[in-house]
Amino acid sequence: FDGYFARKLNQVSAFGAWLDVVIDNLGRTMLWCFLQPKIGFLFISTEWLAFVCLHTSGPHWKTSFTNAPFWVSAVMAKGFKTLPGIITIAGLNVLPLWLYKFQYNVQLPFNDILDTIVYPCLIFGRLLCLAVEATLTEFFIVMHIAYERDFVSCIN
Repeated sequence: FDGYFARKLNQVSAFGAWLDVVIDNLGRTMLWCFLQPKIGFLFISTEWLAFVCLHTSGPHWKTSFTNAPFWVSAVMAKGFKTLPGIITIAGLNVLPLWLYKFQYNVQLPFNDILDTIVYPCLIFGRLLCLAVEATLTEFFIVMHIAYERDFVSCIN
């Protein structure tokens, strides 16, 4: 919600946008390490690698992947404000909290129904997020290698 309020109050900066993602990643990293260190490592590593790759692309990284596969474009369309984007972001941010709920047997109203419907959606969303992160990281690395190759060939 911090990003929403920053935009609403016109208190947006490049550093603030970057710091927001860093703080979110740190929070998820601590939660994954606490709850599921074995599988969490995969998610954490991919998330941080994607963060480094995407944020070195500049402030318009969300719109710079015009040649991405259709499913990546569907997730990222309209600033993640599509059904695939919402499911992906929910999987990214809510799945660790849901795992906390399971590990500590936190009961919610309509607990069984929520576990039957929400939990599979969160798992699917996090796996979709992992696929998007891996695809965009691969795109960035390939683009960077091509740039370096072109740069070296210009020098020689």
